[in-house]
Parts: sequence; structure tokens; C-alpha cells
Amino acid sequence: MFSPIAPDRTGDATGRLTFSKIAVLLAAAYVLVQAEPTGACENPGSGAGAAGCRLFFGETPLRGAIVEQDRPLPPEVVACANCHLGDTRSTSGGSFAPSLSRSMLTEPRRRRGGPLSRFSAANFCRLLRTGVDPAYIVISRKMPRYILDDEQCLDLWQYLLEQSDAPRNEQ
Repeated sequence: MFSPIAPDRTGDATGRLTFSKIAVLLAAAYVLVQAEPTGACENPGSGAGAAGCRLFFGETPLRGAIVEQDRPLPPEVVACANCHLGDTRSTSGGSFAPSLSRSMLTEPRRRRGGPLSRFSAANFCRLLRTGVDPAYIVISRKMPRYILDDEQCLDLWQYLLEQSDAPRNEQ
């Protein structure tokens, strides 16, 4: 297996990443990404729910950045499924953010210590763009703030409303 600190052909083990070592690492990362299970949205039909599914799983790239950072994150990092799946398909190795379903979003709940609130399409889109939830509480800065148009946001909202509370790999 390749190690970026292993001696090169001249026996130099300086630990420096050369262009060729970076290229090999990027190629290996690409192969790993391609090995990810794909097709989460294989037969979703057409329309808003299908487009939202592709956004949720990163099949259609999203743009987002961490608060107070100048550069956007790579599209593969900001896919919703990376953090919001409660099953084994979460690419982060397990969910550390709430699972998103119709009931989770639309039933009154106390979120982050605030008053009872529920999401609507408008305040869901506000949360994605600004980080402010329906109770006007700012969410963790760990979640990216997204740059998306109204159609993308509504497609994502529609997809999430179609989700039941069962784990997504059983639906």
C-alpha cells in the first residue's frame, strides 16, 4: 500500500508530499469515492422529489460553506446524506445530525432547547441558507450554510416530506 511518508526511489523518507504523491493520493480517493454505493436515487421518478433525492445524496452537487470561512466546501462533503442518515449508508460513518423525515420536520418539537416549532418550506430554506431554525435559534456552525436557489430548496423539501420515519435503507 502506498504511504506518503515511505521512502521514494532514492531512499528519501522526508515525509514531504511531492506532486506525484499527491496525485496518487487523489487517484486513490477518487477510486474510493467511485466505490461508494451509488444509485440511492435510481428509480425515484421525476419531479421535485426526484430532484430533491439527487440533492440529498449528492448526485446533484450542492454548494455550501462553513460559517466564517471564505472558501466553499467540496460538493462531495456537503451532501445532506453525509450527516443526516440514521443508517449505515451515511458516509460519515454514522449519523451525528438528526434524521430528516416528514414527522421530524413538520410535527411541533423542541429543537436546541427552544420553544416548540415546526418547519415549513420557507423556514427550512432559511435554515439551509442562514443557519436560523424555525424558533429563530442559530444551529451549530458544523452544518454548512448552503447557496441554493428556491427551486433546489423546494425540491429538497419535497423529497424530505416523502420520507417516513423508517430507516431509508428499508424504504
